[in-house]
Amino acid sequence: MCVLFASAAIHKLSQLDQFKMTLRDYRILPEKGLATATLLVLSIESILALSWLFQIAPVLNALASAALLGVYSFAIGINLARGRVHISCGCGFAAATDAGTPISSGLILRNGALILILLASLLPSNGRELIWIDYIVTALSSVVAILLYISISQLLNNNASIASWRTS
Repeated sequence: MCVLFASAAIHKLSQLDQFKMTLRDYRILPEKGLATATLLVLSIESILALSWLFQIAPVLNALASAALLGVYSFAIGINLARGRVHISCGCGFAAATDAGTPISSGLILRNGALILILLASLLPSNGRELIWIDYIVTALSSVVAILLYISISQLLNNNASIASWRTS
């Protein structure tokens, strides 16, 4: 989760005006609140990334991360219901183009899977002592999870590109 939120925050920070325009495109927030919301989202993602990195308040961090992904999914769902599928998701992670990934139900499913993983992390553990192999498995699993996330993001980008070619 650290990599996910850190890369999203870095992408938003590097293209702050573009992200503000993306928030405007969602047509959920009032125009007056866009600048504040832009900085708030960037701040929350940065705090979550650092909290995951340094394992600060893991239960609160998992709940806050799940809540943020839920808010993103809700905003995407509102715009999909309005028929506004041309909007960039604003994610920034593994985006194939500067325009980003257009919103789709696939993003809601991806976020839903991430929320389930976050909530599963709150389940009680068996409390056994970790040994060296556990650290290796954790590192390799993290790499696989990141590659899987990048692959899913790329598939969503490809799907959006193919759909736009078919309508052209």
